[in-house]
Amino acid sequence: MTESKYAKNKEDERIVGEFLDKYFYPVIEKKYMNKINNIERNYDVSKQNKGVDVILESNGGSLINIDEKTATDYFNENIPTFVLEISFLKDNVLKEGWLFGDKYSDTDTYLLCWGWKEDANKDLSVENIKHIEAYSIRKSKLQKLLDDKYDLNKYNYKKKAELAIDEINEVSNDEKVFLKGNKGPRWNISRQLDEEPINLVTPKHLLKQATKTIFDINKHEVKIKEL
Repeated sequence: MTESKYAKNKEDERIVGEFLDKYFYPVIEKKYMNKINNIERNYDVSKQNKGVDVILESNGGSLINIDEKTATDYFNENIPTFVLEISFLKDNVLKEGWLFGDKYSDTDTYLLCWGWKEDANKDLSVENIKHIEAYSIRKSKLQKLLDDKYDLNKYNYKKKAELAIDEINEVSNDEKVFLKGNKGPRWNISRQLDEEPINLVTPKHLLKQATKTIFDINKHEVKIKEL
């Protein structure tokens, strides 16, 4: 990934986090005050690098580490998928992605976000975010879903990714390589980026099967749908 692209994505993620801090987490704390003692953003870089953006403390004292993920390149596009990171290159060395990598073992829950801007032609800012749709998904439940349905898990994902890369290199550019059969999650390599991340482009309807709660967040209210 080019430095400018990386910096833009990090800045967009920071803006989304600021929006959530202002319009989402305080509402959730109040709504679930009988269950939640505190929600705070993590500013410890070492913890951030392990997949911890926000820490939720329950009234019983247990902690839930939340990793916020946002489709920052697709604001206002209402895409029906979300990209799950399998691996990426860094200094020509293949690194584990956040879905199965041991480095990210501190993550308990993902908050997968899709966003819309007030003015699609203006740069992203807290003020210009119209609303965010967020899926709260337990990491363990998402991994179990992929294992049960597609036999993909932390023990075999590297080998399956290697086989997928070989298949992608053999097919034409417009052909899709699916995890299983001809539908569902599909493999993707973003060759236009320096890191050439290997991802699973995963349909929202599949992610919903592992989702506990869907939040529709705007500046005036948070709509909550328990699944």
